[in-house]
Amino acid sequence: ENENVMGRPQMERKALLQEVLEEDDRVVLSDYIEARGVDYYNAVIARGLEGIIAKRKDARYIPGTRSKDWVRSRRRRPWTA
Repeated sequence: ENENVMGRPQMERKALLQEVLEEDDRVVLSDYIEARGVDYYNAVIARGLEGIIAKRKDARYIPGTRSKDWVRSRRRRPWTA
């Protein structure tokens, strides 16, 4: 059945995706955590990665629109000349 799920909350969409997606060596579902975001961010930066994306659990997907429901937190690099 083809059903538009964009209006459903983020966590509900993630659960549906897990049910229908078959992972392989090219397609992998992104991991997420629901707590201790600052600790997670610090661990990501310590591994030399760029940063994280934080999203509201109840956020709806709105195509073509930037929303305040998600925030990108990147490592700040010192200015070099």
